[in-house]
Amino acid sequence: MARILCRGRLLAALAITIGSIITGWTPATAAALTVGKAAPNADPIIPVNVGDKLGIFKKHGLDLTIVDFTGAAR
Repeated sequence: MARILCRGRLLAALAITIGSIITGWTPATAAALTVGKAAPNADPIIPVNVGDKLGIFKKHGLDLTIVDFTGAAR
């Protein structure tokens, strides 16, 4: 009985692998990330700016957009 279950799992894994190859499965594309700062002249050494300058976000597949909020309440 255990042998039949093992064979079934092997066939299922093989079917998934072959199906993925045939359909041309590709991994997910880069994710977009938008980050807001409290003010346009906020301290430029916050971690988001540092990571952007060093290319850490691009390295990990993130398209980063930094948005500056307009400031005081209206």
